[in-house]
Amino acid sequence: GIEVLSPTSELIAGCNASGNYNNSSYVLKINHAGRTIILPGDAEGAAWASIVAAYSSDALKCDVLKAAHHGRESGYNDAAVGVMSPAVVICSVGKKPSTDASDEYASHGAEVLSTRFNGTITVAIQDDGQIIIQNHKGEEIAKRGPSY
Repeated sequence: GIEVLSPTSELIAGCNASGNYNNSSYVLKINHAGRTIILPGDAEGAAWASIVAAYSSDALKCDVLKAAHHGRESGYNDAAVGVMSPAVVICSVGKKPSTDASDEYASHGAEVLSTRFNGTITVAIQDDGQIIIQNHKGEEIAKRGPSY
């Protein structure tokens, strides 16, 4: 299933008032076979604070997190990453920005993968809960065992 975690009408109003629309990004939670992926678009601090306040820590646990805002510090939120506790974080970025948050994600114990090194990254959740992550050549670059 797919669940929309954000934005709220309050976040959208704030974005309209400020002219900065990153916090109006859809934040999607994908569940399959006992595994979870969170796709946060360009969510920043206000969106993360809203999500952490609205959902229990159990509801936010994830196996894979696509880093918000291309892995920049502006999309990183320590409290949210701590609650989500992802095993793998994927940063979709070509060049390493000066505001890269890869080390911050790794400090939570996550394996950090980047399109900068792996090209296109695909994530597949098998029906038994096994997660297979591949690079643009179809080579396996990460794997998580079945969920039981």
